[in-house]
Amino acid sequence: MIQAVVDQYSNTDRAPGFELVRRSLLDSCILAITKLLLDGDETNASLLTMVRPFLRANRPKRAELLEILERDYSAFQTVISPEQAKSDPEWVIEAIRRQDEKDAEARRKEFWERADTIAADWSKLAQAGDKIRPVRHKWVAHFEVEYDPATKEYKPVDLPLLRSIYQTIEEVVPIITGSVAHLASLFKRLDIGTERSDAIAKQNAYAFWGISNL
Repeated sequence: MIQAVVDQYSNTDRAPGFELVRRSLLDSCILAITKLLLDGDETNASLLTMVRPFLRANRPKRAELLEILERDYSAFQTVISPEQAKSDPEWVIEAIRRQDEKDAEARRKEFWERADTIAADWSKLAQAGDKIRPVRHKWVAHFEVEYDPATKEYKPVDLPLLRSIYQTIEEVVPIITGSVAHLASLFKRLDIGTERSDAIAKQNAYAFWGISNL
């Protein structure tokens, strides 16, 4: 889609203004993606930091945190009022409690299934960060140049072509949104599908930029 927008405005009288907007949006997008995919120390509020405790190798040293999350995820009890406790037979109250425990066990199993899904996101997020990070470091945050002995001039360092960067962004964004949805499903016990919101965002973008939705 990004390349379609570029093609729409290239070689037109709107190209100079579009180029300014394009560069600003591209820089902002790369910086935002880099922040989300920063694999630094544990004070970095990035997706990789949030995913790291769920990796199997890290679970033993993060056992206390995971235990708290598991307990919060599975904790639910049917409220039995004092009046109900007095009026209902004891076997009814006991049946309710047994069902609560069965439901809690099912939720604990679901918690670890979702934890495994989050852990599976790690390699995809790390690879996405590896693609975007050099562009951020050498082009957006710092415009690096290198000396060319042949021409005796300075030139920008070699970086991927813009078309390749556009393609990488289109590949990376769904990975990020999917990982955020997986984390939300565990932290908030929500089933969040991104397909509908993704379709709406694309539809709005196509309409805004005036390109056909192919």
